[in-house]
Amino acid sequence: MLTVLTGLSSAFSYAVSDMLAQRVVRGSSALKMVAWVLTVGVIVVVPTALVVNGLPRGDAQWGSATWAALAGVVYVAAYFSLLRGFGKGDLSLVAALSS
Repeated sequence: MLTVLTGLSSAFSYAVSDMLAQRVVRGSSALKMVAWVLTVGVIVVVPTALVVNGLPRGDAQWGSATWAALAGVVYVAAYFSLLRGFGKGDLSLVAALSS
């Protein structure tokens, strides 16, 4: 029962997020929205990570931080392409294809 409940709530939250993202992108630009998402994410995540874990120590941790930073760049590019799709296409088609 809990699995069904969490699955449905997750699907609902993704649907609401996509619907709101499409609404914002159609009124503005995808580049502006990605810039806001990136700025707010950096302001929230970087200080929190530094307070909780501090700076990375050793080559292994710096290597992992580098991979995480590269993954973040790829994520931002993928999110930008999703938002561009929302700006030009139909929500039901773009959300299904991006999933």
